[in-house]
Order: sequence, then structure tokens, then C-alpha cells
Amino acid sequence: MRDAVGEVTARLVAGRPCRAMVEGVDLQIGAEPLVAMVGNVRWDGVETAKSTTLTRNGVPAAEIVVEAGKLQINDDKGIPVIRARLEGETAPVLDAANTTVRTAKRSGTNVTIGDMTVTGTQDLLLAALLTAHELGPEVRALAACHRLLLLQKSAP
Repeated sequence: MRDAVGEVTARLVAGRPCRAMVEGVDLQIGAEPLVAMVGNVRWDGVETAKSTTLTRNGVPAAEIVVEAGKLQINDDKGIPVIRARLEGETAPVLDAANTTVRTAKRSGTNVTIGDMTVTGTQDLLLAALLTAHELGPEVRALAACHRLLLLQKSAP
């Protein structure tokens, strides 16, 4: 992901482990279960049938809720922080008040969101996650790798 002046502010490399760098925080994220270490802080993803709860040292920090064409990240109390939904070639990103704060749009082989460009993908929901400054960099990195892992599982 590049900001308005072309600086790389996020990078994601699919694989096992998934590698994510968001705003200077570099993570190697294991899959099944989702797990990463940042210094002495352990991040885990605890999956249920409806969502994945991200825990920080065993304490809930965020929840990822995925439905067909929709993505929502809740805070540690279950209150939505961001929501995104596919609408054709765009994906509006809504805040906690359900107000559209930005829109992801396909642009050639990339996705643009305001003055940010996410290269190497046309996945609007992935781009919405990577650009969600309402979330901490660790949560954005974990949620982005979680999305990639879900897409890999559903691929034929």
C-alpha cells in the first residue's frame, strides 16, 4: 500500500506464514490457529462459526466478522469499528456511526481509496482492511492475513 506521496505504508505476502508489515509493524502470522508475536506480546485468532476474535496476550482485542461480500471489525466490546461491503466495482467503508468515510475503487490492477493505492490486488475488502487507520497496525495485519487465508481455503 502506498500513501499520497508514494511511500510504502503496508506490505502483505501470502503464504505460510503470512507476512505483513503495516505502518512499521512487521509480523509473521501463522495459520490455523492464527498467531503472531510482536516482542513479548502474543496475538491469537480464536475462531467460531460466525467470527474470529483476535486476542492480545489472551485478552480479546478485536473481532473479525465475515459474510459474503461483507467485512466488519468490532472492538473488544463487540462494537463495530469499521464495515465494508462490496457494491459492484466499489466497496464503501463505514465507521461506527454507519457513515461512509471512504470508498475503495478498482483502478486497473490496483485499488484506490482516497489518496492511498493498494497494489497487487483487486480485492476491495482486503484494501479496506489495509487502509483502516481506525484500527491498530497489528489488528490490520492480522485481519489482512486472515482474509488471505480465507480466500486460499475457498479457492478450488
